[in-house]
Amino acid sequence: RGSRRKMTAHASSRQVLLKLADRCEREGPSRQLDLDIACGALGFESDSDFSVGRYVVRPAGRNWWSSTLSEIKAFTASLDAAVTLVPEGVCWAIKHLPPNPPRANVWSRDFGIEENAGGTTMALALCAAALRARAEALP
Repeated sequence: RGSRRKMTAHASSRQVLLKLADRCEREGPSRQLDLDIACGALGFESDSDFSVGRYVVRPAGRNWWSSTLSEIKAFTASLDAAVTLVPEGVCWAIKHLPPNPPRANVWSRDFGIEENAGGTTMALALCAAALRARAEALP
């Protein structure tokens, strides 16, 4: 793929990001998946238990916890939120030709990235492709 520039990434493991991408391709939009993406890709911490309706989150490095999910974007339900997962400087596109499900592409020659993914919605397809791109960019 030629020479790659180094991309700044959060402290995530490739395996975690790829598992999240797989979930985006097979699950529907959910706040649980949004929270898992925030923790796995963006460094949020959580002590939440969805089964009892307890939500406690904080961005990495912050000393206080929040008891609401309002700090977590709706990555899986909102295209605007999903776009924020695309690494800076990387191109993206979405294609939806019914009756086929949406497909997203994320690519960059500078970073040596080219990822494609699908999902039941455009937001989920872009989440999956963006998470795969983040995984690909890790050293």
